Amino acid sequence: MVKKTSLSESVILSDEFKRKFSLWELYRSFVLTPRAMSKLIGNNKNKLVDKHFVERLQLAVTEVNGCAACSYQHTQIKLSIG
Repeated sequence: MVKKTSLSESVILSDEFKRKFSLWELYRSFVLTPRAMSKLIGNNKNKLVDKHFVERLQLAVTEVNGCAACSYQHTQIKLSIG
């Protein structure tokens, strides 16, 4: 018999794609993130990029990185957008 689990439980239990980051990658992400976020916010204000596209892009990056918490959160946001 297969035990049914909720989506949040299955995401938390999934650990097959966890990626480890080096200190250099962590440092670069903190240095480059503010500029990237300001560009993303500016493009959003000017309606240059569709919200659905941005969320799909974030889902793709999250899938590559393998973060279960991020995957769950981005999926919830995408479902609320439609």
